[in-house]
Amino acid sequence: MSEVQAIFKKVIQAGHYGPDGCSYMCNALSKAQKARTISKAQADQAEAAIREYMDELWPNRTRNTDCLVGVLHCRGYSDIAKGWFETAGTDFYLNWDNRPRRV
Repeated sequence: MSEVQAIFKKVIQAGHYGPDGCSYMCNALSKAQKARTISKAQADQAEAAIREYMDELWPNRTRNTDCLVGVLHCRGYSDIAKGWFETAGTDFYLNWDNRPRRV
């Protein structure tokens, strides 16, 4: 398991992200950092990984599309985006290392 996936897992298990936590991982990372669940360096590392992944999927995206679920939906991964706020987002981050890649 990558360091980033381990960070996401820790944030999710602590309840900062998901149906009972924040709807967006970047907000959950900030909340987890404030709660000292993760360090600032870990929050920064995970947020950078999300941004890099969005740039990989959509290199010339506008900043108006600044949430991962929106990028996934707009780039043809609507099957993943469906149900994002119920369970799909949590499942996606728990399996970060196996996310779809655009090569």
